[in-house]
Amino acid sequence: MRIAIVDDNPKETAMLLKYMKKHLNETCEFSCFSDGESFLAVWKPQDYDFIILDIFMKELLGIDVAKKIRERDSEVSLVFCTTSNEFASESYEVEAQYYLKKPITEEMVTTMLRKVNRDGMEQALSIILPQGQRVLLQEILYAECAGHIITIFRKEGQPVSARMTQKYLESLLEPYPGFVCCSKGLIINLNAVASLNEQGFLLHDGRIVPVSRRRAKEMKDIYADYLFQILRKKGC
Repeated sequence: MRIAIVDDNPKETAMLLKYMKKHLNETCEFSCFSDGESFLAVWKPQDYDFIILDIFMKELLGIDVAKKIRERDSEVSLVFCTTSNEFASESYEVEAQYYLKKPITEEMVTTMLRKVNRDGMEQALSIILPQGQRVLLQEILYAECAGHIITIFRKEGQPVSARMTQKYLESLLEPYPGFVCCSKGLIINLNAVASLNEQGFLLHDGRIVPVSRRRAKEMKDIYADYLFQILRKKGC
């Protein structure tokens, strides 16, 4: 995924870049520009999948840059970064997908990454474990917690183990929907679930992750709501 950040404040650019790199995998390519003119001078349609534009910049405003982008590229995802909602109406005209309000926090960035409707963005989301291992969210099937050792089972490759508490893992996964504790010491990724039956969650690869009897009804309701949200997202 190719991402461009256009902002005339180097400190804010650095902060945004730091948070995005923390939550996206290493395959994402970032390009930073200090003004709209320098960006448009080299930009061509399909150069980027995702562009973040500061609205209040010298000379050319971010909203004007967005309009020029939309004249030639209707597919790229646009996000505005600003201290004011002054141009909110114009952002709809250029089909901006999100409005990131300054001052930027890590929580704001994770919310933006989760809500931006872009398949490549979802595929690039990841968490970093205490020992430095990076794990793609879409690869997680479920996690097993035993004492202070967490084992994450993935769609491909060997399980990943790390020393941390279940509470810490839950804090890493909290910004992203679909991860729930279904039994003591077990966290399931609902995106990996094919169905829910009396035995527990049946995964797409045939494995079953048990659900505690105490949480059976709660899991049924959570899973039903998750499926409903998926249908809404697809526009069904």
